[in-house]
Amino acid sequence: RAGGDDAGVVGAVARGVPGRQRDAYRRVGERYRCGDCGARGTSDKLSPVPHLVGAGDAFERGDGRGVSVSGIFYLRRTTGGELCVRTGGEPCGRTGGGQSGRTGANRADGRRQPGITAVQKWPGERQNPVERQFKGLDNRLRANILPSGKYRQGIGKYHKLEYEGDMMKRNLIFGIAVAACLAAAGYYAYDRAQGRKALIEAEEEVTAPGEFSFKKLRQKAQAMAATPYQKPAELPSGKFRGLDYDEYRDIRFKPADGPWAKNKLKFDLQLFHVGGMFTAPVAVNEIIDRKAVPLTYHPEFFDYGKNEISPKDFEEVRGGGYAGFRLHYPLNSLTYLDEVVSFLGASYFRALGQGHKYGLSARGLAIDTASMKGEEFPAFTEFYIQKPRRNAREIKIFAVLDSPSAAGAYRFTLKPGKDTVMDVDAALYFRKPVEKLGIAPLTSMYLFGENTKNRFDDYRPEVHDSDGLLMHNGAGEWLWRPLDNAKFLRVSSFEDNNPSGFGLMQRDRSLEHYLDFEANYHERPSVWVEPAGDWGKGTVQLVEIPSQQEIHDNVVAYWIPAEKVETGREYRFKYRLHWTDDVDGEDVEARVAATYTGVGGVMGVLGNTGRKFAVEFTGSRLRRYFGNGELEIEASASEGEIKRAHLEYSTVSKGVIAYVDFEPDGKTSELRIALKREGEIISEVWTYQWLPQ
Repeated sequence: RAGGDDAGVVGAVARGVPGRQRDAYRRVGERYRCGDCGARGTSDKLSPVPHLVGAGDAFERGDGRGVSVSGIFYLRRTTGGELCVRTGGEPCGRTGGGQSGRTGANRADGRRQPGITAVQKWPGERQNPVERQFKGLDNRLRANILPSGKYRQGIGKYHKLEYEGDMMKRNLIFGIAVAACLAAAGYYAYDRAQGRKALIEAEEEVTAPGEFSFKKLRQKAQAMAATPYQKPAELPSGKFRGLDYDEYRDIRFKPADGPWAKNKLKFDLQLFHVGGMFTAPVAVNEIIDRKAVPLTYHPEFFDYGKNEISPKDFEEVRGGGYAGFRLHYPLNSLTYLDEVVSFLGASYFRALGQGHKYGLSARGLAIDTASMKGEEFPAFTEFYIQKPRRNAREIKIFAVLDSPSAAGAYRFTLKPGKDTVMDVDAALYFRKPVEKLGIAPLTSMYLFGENTKNRFDDYRPEVHDSDGLLMHNGAGEWLWRPLDNAKFLRVSSFEDNNPSGFGLMQRDRSLEHYLDFEANYHERPSVWVEPAGDWGKGTVQLVEIPSQQEIHDNVVAYWIPAEKVETGREYRFKYRLHWTDDVDGEDVEARVAATYTGVGGVMGVLGNTGRKFAVEFTGSRLRRYFGNGELEIEASASEGEIKRAHLEYSTVSKGVIAYVDFEPDGKTSELRIALKREGEIISEVWTYQWLPQ
């Protein structure tokens, strides 16, 4: 190895074995456009593709996109985007001149063919530049790879490649051969056969003594679970522990003093000070050249604002002064590093996609939520952040979790973008049996919306971070449960087998529906949990807690495995978190847009005892279906009675509204409403839990 995680893989590629692979499969017929010259190309059929990886992230394939050149599919990433080689002998002219050096390589038939010589030296490498030969390349792609990660113009011309969407199918050479290589490599792949993605990852980790690895972190967590729980040390009573909310927020990290501030990386690491409600220090480490290096606490890293802090006050934090950390990335602008993810407090973390404002949070683990014995809050006690290379577009974060009942090791792979994606690999070990185990928990706030507005005297029409729970169950149904803020604790359970996904969504994106120009609730992200592999039988559970203030998170959703946990075993859960506006790939013709409730029966007539639900569905074909009389309502209640149900066309949303009158019988009831056409359900299934008043 030449140094670092990705060094040395070039030699493997030259021997015909893929290096560090990212998305090994592509969708059929993806279309791309060169951002420089406008030349277009189309991806070929679904198959693994050969690609080459240099000695750093600047040469990694990141998203499975490219163009077909001279019958051979090449993928390369530059500092400015993707590599495009325009065919037909017409150069783009957007890149600099210069001739490339090249070496020869023997083909299988003994003939000589051109290759690429890559001369690369990364900061921190204690060696001379290493020359490696890439075999089997078309002579159009001869080039020198410079230390800056940029490409020189050779015989071919290099373009910036931009994704345009689906177009048509074409053929792809080398599919079968590279598929065998991918099977051996065992890195990330998409399980397209089942219609959804699954993370498949090699478990072999070869490290030298003293080097960091996830395998060693799992072994540490397993050893912790075999010993009695030790509560983390907390701040003693004093200045920092006594800070209120505003005083704590006045302590700010100085970006110029950050550990990566002078490295010109795409990511920047900043730290949170202990104090206020965050009284337990955590250990924060960097991973540099496979070695874990502790980040030592330095008071001068922080600006304390209007807080009057004396030298004596810092004696409180001698045991550690960091409560957590956050990462910044050029998410919305190339010239500014936006905050993209934050880990702070217990096992809470949250992230952002493009254009988002912080809203709901995720957690590492939930234990005994909404149970009679009281909830247990596991906490991340140690973090290990892999220092990225200069042009890296993703970053790995490792964490140790601890609690009275469990210990765990986590690996997070964060990929910021329009939709920020986080791959989570959790290994859990238990000190004692757990009554209710919550996997991939999400925590949000719902104060009021269309269906609960009459409970609050507030000028704003809606106040919430999320407005519904969306589920795609193992049977293929898409279920929508609108959130509510009832007078009593509400727990809804949805049994399932091998779920395809679930998430808390912020579906209403209209600013005029909130009229809050400071909180900007319309810009809060949705979070979709996509399980990897087979999660088996279990339950998606939604907990809604009564609340009178928007400062409190009062909504929790998580997966409860049916299998009860035992001590002495490892439990592995892998999943992908999408911080997004909405979920892609819903194969339904109508989605729930809004839920309204009110007194049942004929409006304006007194004495009605029932409730009326008006559920708005939207979809591009609903106007035609409604006009042709092809739509019907399927409405049911587990208790009570459905009195009336009819549809009306909405000239506002261009969708339809299902009006359903429900007569309760004093018992808790589960309501379901869906749209049918020709006897088949074509919409999401709206579900609602009615509680006796």
